[in-house]
Amino acid sequence: AASSLYFLLALEHQFWFFADRTQMLSESTYWFPVLYAAAFLLYSPRRAAWLAGGTYLLALLLCLYHLTLGPARGDTQLLGATLQFLLVGAVMIVLEATFCLQRVHLLAAREAAYHDALTGLANRRAAEEQLSALARSGHGFTLVLFDLDHFKAVNDLHGHATGDLVLRGVARAAQHVLPRGGVAARWGGEEFLLILPPLPSAQVRALLDLLRAQL
Repeated sequence: AASSLYFLLALEHQFWFFADRTQMLSESTYWFPVLYAAAFLLYSPRRAAWLAGGTYLLALLLCLYHLTLGPARGDTQLLGATLQFLLVGAVMIVLEATFCLQRVHLLAAREAAYHDALTGLANRRAAEEQLSALARSGHGFTLVLFDLDHFKAVNDLHGHATGDLVLRGVARAAQHVLPRGGVAARWGGEEFLLILPPLPSAQVRALLDLLRAQL
């Protein structure tokens, strides 16, 4: 905000003391596209659009005022330089908004690729990559694999919607008992995987007893 205000004031200043004599805009206007790009790099698409769009609108109003009512009115050469400045800014905002939305969609797709849509846990792909990374690093870990007995009977007797509720409940219970640094994943169907830090056997048993009691 401070940078935008500074360059807007610089734009106002050059119209009064510089532009009408040189019939061009100064180098400070080159920074406006950088401001627009920075907004979309730092903030969410909507907030960035407000910040970049607001800065651009203020710059546009300043330019329109000086080209129609200020000392530079009627200067066709300055008009051309100003239109170029405004056009570059508009194009930059459109491009950055497009790239920002694509980046958001890409991150969402990546997130979806590594998470189980039903339970919200990591999926098998994410768990396998985590295990591969641990194996490459040589760090110790504790691995727990468990499944739900007679889960098919739940679906057959109560329907798949109820079965989905059961799976989500199991996921919540697993996340509740996870220690810091642990990962809970849906391994497939009614199978679940816990990747835990290297814990003493007694601590692991106590954790699993708590999980079993909650289930």
